Amino acid sequence: MLKFLRTGLVLSTLALTPAALMAQDGGGVNLDLGVKAGVNLATLNGDGDSPGRRTAFIGGGHLTVSLPNSMFYFQPELLYSMKGFSESDGGNSATVALDYIDVPVLVGLHFDTGGSVTPRIFAGPQASFKASCKLKGTMDGGSASIDCDSDLIGGVFETKGVLFDMLFGAGLDFDMGNLDIVFDARYDLGLTDALQLGNSKMSAWQFLAGAAFPLGN
Repeated sequence: MLKFLRTGLVLSTLALTPAALMAQDGGGVNLDLGVKAGVNLATLNGDGDSPGRRTAFIGGGHLTVSLPNSMFYFQPELLYSMKGFSESDGGNSATVALDYIDVPVLVGLHFDTGGSVTPRIFAGPQASFKASCKLKGTMDGGSASIDCDSDLIGGVFETKGVLFDMLFGAGLDFDMGNLDIVFDARYDLGLTDALQLGNSKMSAWQFLAGAAFPLGN
């Protein structure tokens, strides 16, 4: 996990470097540092019907780089994203809890309405680094949890360490003076298989809220 986290931090730093250089050279860009948190509604897409969704946490930070005299903005993010899938039958349930460090790099358009509310649309690629994978279950009032790579389950849920996705979404920014309140709704479309079994792409609806603070602009 630490290896993947370091890789994610390196990618984020590389993504932020052009913005930092532009700010130092007086490029006129506006920089906003933000934090956000919300909910993932995740599942696995493969052959046949998809399993039930796992509802869990997503949250982290972002840097928004708004270009001068332009509708365009650039936004790298670093998020902890709890995905996976779940099934239940009566009072019993089973969940594959797949958690990732997500590093999306988004490009978007914001629309100046002349008021305090700014609508946005965005899209971009994402690299997801596996942080953990556990198989969790409840039966007859009891519960249990086991690592996905445990020999006890014979590698049935052997997972890949790195996934690549595309994100599509829209949001609203509310200008509160010294900060913006931000809301995002996005769809995370998996492009690579999450399980070694193949044909197992992860997808998630994501809903987040947070705050963004200007950095010297």
